[in-house]
Amino acid sequence: MKRIEILHLYAYTVFVLLTGLVACGSKATPTMVAIPLTPTRTVLPATLTPSTFPTVSETLSQVSTPTQISSLTSVYQNAFAVAFSADGRFLAFNSDIDGLIPEDQNHTMDPFIYQTDNESIQKISAEEDLAGQAISLSAKGQYILFGARSNSLEPAADHYNFVYLRDLKTGQDELIDFTPLEKELKVSGIWWASLSPDGHFLALEVISDHWSIYLLERPTGKIIPVSVNPDGQFTNADSYEPIFSPDGGYLAFVSSASNLVAGDKPCSETNLNCGDVFIYEIATGRLERIPAQLRFTTGNPYPYLTISEKAHWLAWTELEEPSPSFHPVIRMFDRTTGKMETVCAGVEPSCTGHSPSISADGRWLAFSALAETDASGQPLPDTYAQVYLLDHQTSQLTLVSADSSGTPGNGTSGIISLQQEGFSSDVRVSGDGRFVAFSSQAANLLPEGVEKRKCFDAIIVGAYPCYDLFIYDRQSEELNWVSRPK
Repeated sequence: MKRIEILHLYAYTVFVLLTGLVACGSKATPTMVAIPLTPTRTVLPATLTPSTFPTVSETLSQVSTPTQISSLTSVYQNAFAVAFSADGRFLAFNSDIDGLIPEDQNHTMDPFIYQTDNESIQKISAEEDLAGQAISLSAKGQYILFGARSNSLEPAADHYNFVYLRDLKTGQDELIDFTPLEKELKVSGIWWASLSPDGHFLALEVISDHWSIYLLERPTGKIIPVSVNPDGQFTNADSYEPIFSPDGGYLAFVSSASNLVAGDKPCSETNLNCGDVFIYEIATGRLERIPAQLRFTTGNPYPYLTISEKAHWLAWTELEEPSPSFHPVIRMFDRTTGKMETVCAGVEPSCTGHSPSISADGRWLAFSALAETDASGQPLPDTYAQVYLLDHQTSQLTLVSADSSGTPGNGTSGIISLQQEGFSSDVRVSGDGRFVAFSSQAANLLPEGVEKRKCFDAIIVGAYPCYDLFIYDRQSEELNWVSRPK
């Protein structure tokens, strides 16, 4: 699947998560280059002045509960989850809601850290004149990677090609400039980066002839190509969505290439967007193919690949075929047995699953399900996408996006919609399976007396209910409203 198609489809999510990371804006005319197998170019990070924000060992200011919030008319007032730490203590998220901390009134999307143990919120920012978005949180909770977007009037290419790495223990920021790397590899740009659990590696999606996967070893600056075939050559199609296993030993990704491993063949002769899942063992460089046959076309969901420790369990979104309408489900794969399961919520024809997130041990699977439909695939009145948590050990399914009385959310939950343009998602489960984070437009999930905000933007015609961020605690069975302004 061409990433440019995904970006067109999920424009809002791209704005939220990627604006500050990308130096280029199109893949229409990529440059064909021969890239060496193991370049040794070192990208030297610049250590900035230690942050003035509290470290994670300190107690951050508590967030008070407002009694009433008036309807806002600013352009954006949303919040979206990015990632949990493995122990569930920290959640990285992005928000342009003013007042999550008293001094934040910049009307701009910023990265934040939320602590589940004391409900405190910390804003992450490298410099006063920069806005940015959280991109990745290391599973051990020590590092957060966030893109920075300058308010400068300089051309975008001059200030969109770097990210910051914040050490949450020391408060220090490390600037990682991708410009030298792009020049060394002679590529169009670095599109996406994610952190290994200990922050030692960054997994990069690189724009070359095809979307390619690299590992950047932070201490040395060494670049390791991942999506290469046994002869060391790059592949004949796109590779994307790299994700580390919680133990850090594996990197999983999706690829529509047919020459990554020996004996591979095209996933589909007719659908060039058809892809498989691949597992890269970091210590040995061994590449393993899982014949998932993810079939996608323009307008269909991104796979949302998720992986457990030691790459035992993997799950992803896939279209169920044949289907009379848009019908995504979740495939859950046991790598030790080769068994594939289908996971969805609801009853036919409305049993769907989308954007899974798996716990480290593979027992807990959080996901969203679309609104109920009739036999023709048309949504039923007053039904909305909801978020669920599956106990894979007992098969118990819990509705997460419900109010205190158990009533399902009366607005879309776990799905970020752009009318008929498609949708994305931010459903996240903590590594221990205790917490589930998601965004929702449902008004009944807010405390009594709180008025649902209205948002406006250039993409959606008219006002729409803003997306609030919630965390469900499986232990207490309570839903906590994270994006509450002071």
